Amino acid sequence: EAPEMVLKRRMEEHGEKDRDKFDEMVAYEEGLGLDRDGFRERYYALKLKVGPEPEAQREPVQRMVEEYIRGLVWVMNYYYCGVPAWDWYYPYHYAPFASDMRGIKDLDIRFELGKPFKPFDQLMGVFPAASAHALPKPYRRFFADAASPILDFYPEKFATDMNGKRFAYQAVVLLPFIDQNRLLDATRSVEADLTAEEAYRNGLRSHLLFVPGAHPAA
Repeated sequence: EAPEMVLKRRMEEHGEKDRDKFDEMVAYEEGLGLDRDGFRERYYALKLKVGPEPEAQREPVQRMVEEYIRGLVWVMNYYYCGVPAWDWYYPYHYAPFASDMRGIKDLDIRFELGKPFKPFDQLMGVFPAASAHALPKPYRRFFADAASPILDFYPEKFATDMNGKRFAYQAVVLLPFIDQNRLLDATRSVEADLTAEEAYRNGLRSHLLFVPGAHPAA
């Protein structure tokens, strides 16, 4: 059997053929037309769900730019000074064009430090329903129980946007953003049901630095 046929057969066995979105990629690029006039308006109309008119896009795009710059400042602060805000997140699935990042010297970017999530709260904010088993039992019902006040955070089906990419794993996953107040209200309601060991694991404590015995800090 020819090597290319072996590869094709194995791709089909593993579903790679279905995950190859080459035709969609070409159609997307042709539709968006980044090489044609008006690409900026078409991009924002598609990604921000707003009209193509300049007046319809002005404020939504400016808000996106401000949050994107805020994110850059957050990252720089994080690496050079420490966490500037524990609860900040970028509230968009997409980025603005670099050409729209103008007038940023006048932005007044400030952060409120806030407090970090407890370990189980953090996991509740990033785990899909399929990982519910990794959390203590009191939390698991939030992922699947019809009466869960945060069930909408964990949809079984959700949209994806190939966003001009070829393979499914490169897609933008259009999951809802977590509302931290709703999440914390839910998790606080079951903390009393944790075992002593689980409650300890869910605590916030000082950092530990592990060094070898020969290290000056030992």
